[in-house]
Amino acid sequence: MAKKAATSHMNQTERVAGTIFFIVYLLVLPLLANKLFGIVEVLLDTKISDSLANIIYYYVLFAIVLLLFHSFLAHTTSRFLGGVSRAMTTFCMGLLVFYGANELFNSRTNLNDMTIAASINAAPRLTALIIVFLAPFVEEVLFRGLVFGCLKEKSRVAAYVISCVLFAFMHVWTFALS
Repeated sequence: MAKKAATSHMNQTERVAGTIFFIVYLLVLPLLANKLFGIVEVLLDTKISDSLANIIYYYVLFAIVLLLFHSFLAHTTSRFLGGVSRAMTTFCMGLLVFYGANELFNSRTNLNDMTIAASINAAPRLTALIIVFLAPFVEEVLFRGLVFGCLKEKSRVAAYVISCVLFAFMHVWTFALS
């Protein structure tokens, strides 16, 4: 059986615009978000709670991802709907591996979990929306769709390594600065 050619299913415009947005998302937004919300507070003469700032931040990211990657999302959605049982099997296996590995190897406190726990106490429904839908949607499109999808055409191993390292970097570098 012939090996299927790897393709990211992203057009050139999505790749270029997505790469620019990815760099801004990874390196600029984490540092500027609080400053931008501070400017908005001054302009509107109001206080924006951390919960509201988080939901606005992720809704804006969600909207940008929808706009930039609409063609890619349409293609991957149709592929998903054509193989729902396979996707659900993969999803369940992923959860099993994730929770099993977490129990086996996770002995330290996770700063990301601590941040989520604090947010849940402040705004449980908004935090659930962010951590269950908005953040994973944005991250999957950027890390799996853009980074992994574009790199797997060159090397599947490099695609796994680079996308995983960038994903881990994104989740720890702002904690390291603070």
